[in-house]
Amino acid sequence: MTAPESKTIMTFHEKFKQYDLGGDHPFRGDRFANAMKFFESQGLFSLSQIVLVTHQPASREDLLRIHKEDSAHVCS
Repeated sequence: MTAPESKTIMTFHEKFKQYDLGGDHPFRGDRFANAMKFFESQGLFSLSQIVLVTHQPASREDLLRIHKEDSAHVCS
């Protein structure tokens, strides 16, 4: 019996650019787009272990899986 192949799931959305703490900070808005360009240039998305999924907002039920009821409203 062989072990199942591991998968890495990746997602990207243009709104990720809004998470920007300024030009001198490592959390700049361009980092996600730059990473995706780099991964593409290296052929990572053609590997069977990499799965690129479409971004979807979390439902309230999803939020409650990891957040308490009294703090879930902050995320939605």
